[in-house]
Amino acid sequence: MLKTAGVILFLGWNSWKDIRKKEISLIITGIFAFLGIMTAFYNRNVTTQYFIPPLVGGGFLGISAVSGNQIGAGDGLLLIALGTVLETEEYLRTICLALIGCGLWAVILLGILRKKKTTELPFVPFVLLGYVGGLLL
Repeated sequence: MLKTAGVILFLGWNSWKDIRKKEISLIITGIFAFLGIMTAFYNRNVTTQYFIPPLVGGGFLGISAVSGNQIGAGDGLLLIALGTVLETEEYLRTICLALIGCGLWAVILLGILRKKKTTELPFVPFVLLGYVGGLLL
């Protein structure tokens, strides 16, 4: 319960920052990642499977670098930090739901509302919705 509340607060704060300022809080993200790592070591949950979610987040960070920051580097850092806290299945479910939600919103913006294809979308709110949606499944 405490983990769930912490993740929702973390994603909620960064969603607000991403929508308003198109950035995330690096300090809070770093603290969140540090606490996730310390909790995993304390609970002795560090197995090879523990490293899969942060590696997926690292993949997003790599895509950000290759694409010239078309995907924000902050999104990749946030996904790495989130990967230190969530279990692999929960993490992948969250990411898949976030990508589906973001894709559907992009279709609405481009197809129905006729926005330009250069319109930027904040990704972190979709991660929050994906996490909460995964809890409800």
